[in-house]
Amino acid sequence: MSDTQKLTYDDKEFQKLFKQVLGRFGTIEPALQGMGEVGLSEIYENFETQGRPKWKKLSKGRIKDRKKVKKWPGQILVVKGVSGGLLGSIHYKVQPGSIVWSANKIYAALQHFGAQKGEFGTFVVTVKEYKRKIKGKRKKITVKEHTRKIKLPWGNIPGRKYMHIPQEGVKNQEKVLIEYILLGK
Repeated sequence: MSDTQKLTYDDKEFQKLFKQVLGRFGTIEPALQGMGEVGLSEIYENFETQGRPKWKKLSKGRIKDRKKVKKWPGQILVVKGVSGGLLGSIHYKVQPGSIVWSANKIYAALQHFGAQKGEFGTFVVTVKEYKRKIKGKRKKITVKEHTRKIKLPWGNIPGRKYMHIPQEGVKNQEKVLIEYILLGK
């Protein structure tokens, strides 16, 4: 899995329009700013609708984990809301002639593209000493500190394309650019 992903819209009419704007105004940063906001709104809509197309549901184990911390029922990919999770880390930056949307969480690409069990290799981890209840009995035993090999990820993680901007969103971005051409704002 690559660290970055470049998405390019190969729409000949849009490219032509883009070049006309550059020729006429010399800069398009104000239009790009508006287009960035539209794109961000489209990405947020992906979270609200749980994907466009719909994301694969959470596994039974993940739902069980989320219920333990009172975060289920809830939304896929949203545990902390806008304040501290993936959703809140998404932003955009206008650069000369382009817009870059990104998420600054270490797991952002994994959630977007997904991964197969063990894709990142096998690692040796240290398991600290802990108490374990013996099934069917009242007493607990102490499990001493030990090492263990684990594969990462430990299960298949489906890709959920949350950074996707559907064709309708691209059309909305085109409207922002056209408005900039016609009205200069």
